[in-house]
Amino acid sequence: MANWSDCRKFDEFQYDENRKILVGRAGVYQFGYFIYGEFRPKYIGRVLWTPKGYDLYQRFIKYKNNAHNPKVAAKIVAQRKMLWFRVMSVEDPAWTESRFLLADRDEQGNFITFEWNSIGSNYYDDYYKEDWRSFYSASYQ
Repeated sequence: MANWSDCRKFDEFQYDENRKILVGRAGVYQFGYFIYGEFRPKYIGRVLWTPKGYDLYQRFIKYKNNAHNPKVAAKIVAQRKMLWFRVMSVEDPAWTESRFLLADRDEQGNFITFEWNSIGSNYYDDYYKEDWRSFYSASYQ
């Protein structure tokens, strides 16, 4: 498996030295805190390569402006100066992300490390609710 990049401040991802590890790359990323010399991730996400050039940098721009995950968006807005990130370029980001998430569950299915990925944090979780169609279709009643 590939290695994680060095931890970097999220607020500085647009600097040239940080852009070079993000532009043109697909992979997985983690947001979290750097405490006492140790990175403590709270969220893991993925970026799949697209022919139009969607990459880690474009995803971070989305997070800076308005993340699709409301829990992460709130954390980024409130704690932008304290938030750190790291990335890993891999051939199959979806598989890599799923391995990390599967390994991070306790007996009840709750996330241990990646608490921002918890139930109710994004539309994937809403999809699995019993009446998920009502979230996405006004015509379904």
